Amino acid sequence: FAMRQNQELSLRQMPGAKVAPGASFECMEAVYGVSREGQVRQAFRDYLLTRMRRVLRGHDKPLAIFEPFGAKPDGSFWETEEFVLDNLAKVAEGQRDSGLHWEYYAIEFWHDTRGDLKTPDAGRFPNGFTKILPELNKLGTRPGLWLDSGNVGDWTIADNPAVAPARTPARGSQRFGLCRATEPANRFYIEGYAHQLRANGVRLVKFDNVQLSCSNPDHEHLPGEYSTEPIANALIEFYRSLD
Repeated sequence: FAMRQNQELSLRQMPGAKVAPGASFECMEAVYGVSREGQVRQAFRDYLLTRMRRVLRGHDKPLAIFEPFGAKPDGSFWETEEFVLDNLAKVAEGQRDSGLHWEYYAIEFWHDTRGDLKTPDAGRFPNGFTKILPELNKLGTRPGLWLDSGNVGDWTIADNPAVAPARTPARGSQRFGLCRATEPANRFYIEGYAHQLRANGVRLVKFDNVQLSCSNPDHEHLPGEYSTEPIANALIEFYRSLD
């Protein structure tokens, strides 16, 4: 945690790691820098641009993303094959009429809350994505998938009995979320999205609502603020697996 008090800046790390006698622990990378007066923001931005995957992969440009979230007539978030196909037909009509092209189309609330993230909910998507992907291909638009990062359990796969060891009280509600530092939660994300990228050509991923603190005493990490770094490390591992 970066802390500033008056003119003093300090960096506090709270990994909550257990170090055995004779062993060592490698702390996270920290960056301190200086700049000319009034140029701190630009100096920091210039540093980030040397590392960001969006820059290194040549994606540092405006992107046209179509987002159908909230477009269902009944107001439900949970999308269906029928809704997505109808919506794509409207997108195609708009593209013909205007000449505008959408590079990505994001499908939201596609998942099975008891599933493994490799296939969408069978009740709402009876044909998986097999009818949707050809329509996207006709438009020259790449598929995207949205998912909750773990704080809202039924917006991800917290109902899957296999991830029960990773459940933890969700922040700000009475529901359960997922602690990404506790397996097998992160493994389901890594393996599920690896499948989506390879089998379905997904090229846009969106994530909301990460659970950055966990006080479940049954988990291997220490509770509270000491759990933040293990959770963040699990998220970083997942993001790197997508690269």
